[in-house]
Amino acid sequence: MELSPSAHTDPFCRDRLPPTALWPELHFDLPELQYPDRLNCAGRLLDDAVEQRGPDRPCLLTPTERWTYGELRLRANQVAQVLTEDHGLVPGNRVLLRGPNNPWLVAAWFGVLKAGGVAVTTMPLLRAAELTDLHDISRPALAVCDHRYAGELEAARLPGLTVLTYGGTEPADLTARCAAKTGRFATVATAADDVALIAFTSGTTGRPKATLHFHRDVLATADTFSRHVLRPRPDDVFTGTPPLAFTFGLGGLVVFPLSAGAAALLVEQATPERLADLVAEHGATVLFTAPTAYRAILAAGAGHRLAGLRRCVSAGEALPAAVWHEFHEATGLRLIDGIGATEMLHVFLSAADGDIRPGSTGRPVPGYRAAIVDEHGAPVPDGQPGLLAVTGPTGCRYMEDPRQSVYVRHGWNITGDTYVRDA
Repeated sequence: MELSPSAHTDPFCRDRLPPTALWPELHFDLPELQYPDRLNCAGRLLDDAVEQRGPDRPCLLTPTERWTYGELRLRANQVAQVLTEDHGLVPGNRVLLRGPNNPWLVAAWFGVLKAGGVAVTTMPLLRAAELTDLHDISRPALAVCDHRYAGELEAARLPGLTVLTYGGTEPADLTARCAAKTGRFATVATAADDVALIAFTSGTTGRPKATLHFHRDVLATADTFSRHVLRPRPDDVFTGTPPLAFTFGLGGLVVFPLSAGAAALLVEQATPERLADLVAEHGATVLFTAPTAYRAILAAGAGHRLAGLRRCVSAGEALPAAVWHEFHEATGLRLIDGIGATEMLHVFLSAADGDIRPGSTGRPVPGYRAAIVDEHGAPVPDGQPGLLAVTGPTGCRYMEDPRQSVYVRHGWNITGDTYVRDA
């Protein structure tokens, strides 16, 4: 497997990809997965959306704000200008992002990618020692941080790291500096297989595992799970609780709505009951959260507040059949279960509508293939437990990590989950 010529001046990420012989099998079976060699996912998701649908469509909502697609593109371009003109960012440089789910974090993410940089989005509640680990692995040139969350980043005393804060009132705040920029920026023509983001797995032991994902991978999650299972509409309003640093949240609250010309309601923090209220107040139609939150909404007697939803996605933990039935009886909604992995970027097994079988995760998402195998990679008969093995247009690429040969075996991504396939 050969890579396209990179647009990255800084080859850090490409130099740290695992050897292609250790990659899983990749296949692009669907017509929509045939991407051009030069591709910047930020350009496809944002620039193309503005050109095709106009700048005035609602894009990012909060309980107090409303950004249009045009406003998001303007601010993303201004972020890209600050990064490149004021701080010398070159394509391939990494930028650490830190903050809760809000529009400026999304603008920073798009600004980094439009400039050809690599986004390293981190969980907002990480402490100094954890941030030090992620810094030592990804070696970011800059950090963009919500001013309320700068303390731990400062406490980490990361050598040579310039920190830009946003959302404050200081003259040097990123928002003020963006306001002084024109907002005209030519999106860098990255290669489809240039690294767009470094995502860290949520494992709690050992050295954090950094997964490398390409520009085409970001779009592939929208062109598989979102397009074929969620089937979003331009008038949808997505919302949910997963942080944007969690690839489940990045897909459900940024990539999927923007790929459809829809809007996203971003919530920094909310109890399940408050989440239900926000769904009702803002007319949300697609909800992403965990089974625990769905149960809590019912327990709070707030199920009726979800009446406007047409899609509810559950992931992050197992969805028991009893919870599915209880939720369906209370709301009339059919929970879409799914399993994904940071290594795969998003959901690869799921089912929707009449294809849902409560207690089962579902089928391979169109574009993916799945099997149940034993420790040696041999198929396990239906009805017997084995290891879940998956391939598709995305796959595991750990950055300089010997665990690559543990996750990828015989061409399959071996997720570590035990599954049974029925007849």
